[in-house]
Amino acid sequence: MMTDTAQTVLIYGNSLFVAGVAAELCAMPDLLIERINPAGLRTFAQLCSTCPTVLILDLATTHADLVLTCLMECPTLVLIGLDLQDSRVVVLSSQFFPVTTVQDLTRLIRHLPGGAPP
Repeated sequence: MMTDTAQTVLIYGNSLFVAGVAAELCAMPDLLIERINPAGLRTFAQLCSTCPTVLILDLATTHADLVLTCLMECPTLVLIGLDLQDSRVVVLSSQFFPVTTVQDLTRLIRHLPGGAPP
């Protein structure tokens, strides 16, 4: 049974691994799972037409240009890349910062996690 606050999760890919993740997530009542076969994807708009909260993809089979397009075109979309080889996930989200000088870039680097304190 789906709740009123269900989050839409797109599962991008057609590998057995991705299918298994999708099957497990379908059991969660607060998630609306939609699968997208890369071969059937015609436009980026198709990918975002359901206003997903999360896009889960297999890092081994997804092209970097799709990831970058998603991050630029849907800044609120959280991408979760599945890395089967190293048994981990990579979470990517869009964050844009105005940078017009090297000093701006340096300030940004220092404020990132793991950077030097301001």
